[in-house]
Amino acid sequence: MGENTTTNQGTHSIGIVERETGIGRDTLRIWERRYGFPEPARNEKGERVYSDSQVRRLQRLRRLLDQGLRPGKVLPLGEDALHRLEASLFPQAAQQTDASIQTLVDAVRCADTGKVELLLQTQYQNQGMERFIVETVTPLLSAVGELWAGGRLQIFQEHFLSDQLIRFLNTQIAKLQKTGRVTVCFFGDGASNQGTFHEAINIAASFSLPVVYVCENNLFGVGTRQCPAVRKIENIADRAVGYGIPGVVVDGNDVLAVYGAASEAVERARAGEGPTLIECKTYRWRTHFEGEPDTYRDPAEVKEWLAKEPIGRFKAALVKQGVLTEDEAQAIEQRVIEELEEAVRFAYDSPEPAVAEALTDVYAG
Repeated sequence: MGENTTTNQGTHSIGIVERETGIGRDTLRIWERRYGFPEPARNEKGERVYSDSQVRRLQRLRRLLDQGLRPGKVLPLGEDALHRLEASLFPQAAQQTDASIQTLVDAVRCADTGKVELLLQTQYQNQGMERFIVETVTPLLSAVGELWAGGRLQIFQEHFLSDQLIRFLNTQIAKLQKTGRVTVCFFGDGASNQGTFHEAINIAASFSLPVVYVCENNLFGVGTRQCPAVRKIENIADRAVGYGIPGVVVDGNDVLAVYGAASEAVERARAGEGPTLIECKTYRWRTHFEGEPDTYRDPAEVKEWLAKEPIGRFKAALVKQGVLTEDEAQAIEQRVIEELEEAVRFAYDSPEPAVAEALTDVYAG
């Protein structure tokens, strides 16, 4: 069956459903999760197919939502639920919850992070953590996701949604719970030149969120040496001063140095003092991708950095301090080699995945 045909079992492909309901496939997946729509069946090619009754229910739901109706909680799309929707018989609490979510959505659309934080704090205090996750965070992400999928968010707000909102919610939840949890964000030197890097750190610093930003600076972004070609300053950590947070440069090939810098940053975050930007100076052993000609690096430089690899240095330090013997180190290395070989064997011996699995874990829900 092609994508735009109907099977002889009375089921409809996603292409047909899009045309008959006016609902895009991305929005459709969001609605299925938000409104408890049963998982559609799949045909022999692994494509999602919908029954006549499912299409009719989607059409009815579309008409209801176009009129501005919103269920305040996840409802299975059975006949009773649809009748309740069509009769507008929503509980008062559900209406209040929906209004609160809409206010949050409006704040996200305007990228008003101060208002978002205040509203989240109010909801958390009123609901407690379990209700806060179920009744506020989940509907918020679904509602904003609908706007995003429907093209009703501009580019700036899309970046706020995709690159910051989830991290912002995670760190806000950690802050509200006061559990001592800390978010650690890893990225490369090339990513530090993107706008989302600055936006995210600015938000985290402004609200003293418990975040540690770790830049793994291997000196190259794809095939371009970052400094001075695309970055004037030598140290990425120097950018931290613009956000009023500590910036720390550390030898990224020294395990104990990284541990020390990370420990201090985590303790600072737990104490409510906000984020730290740690720059780990390191090097890329191989090219950006396998098979790429290594024409942009000096062989002498590569050799110099290979001599500073972190595992051998850490092993030597442990042996020197009497923490580890040479025999114990060799035994550890052998166990790691055996584990890797077993993983490779498992991969080779595993059956090829079915075509129907092509989109597994690609979409949430």
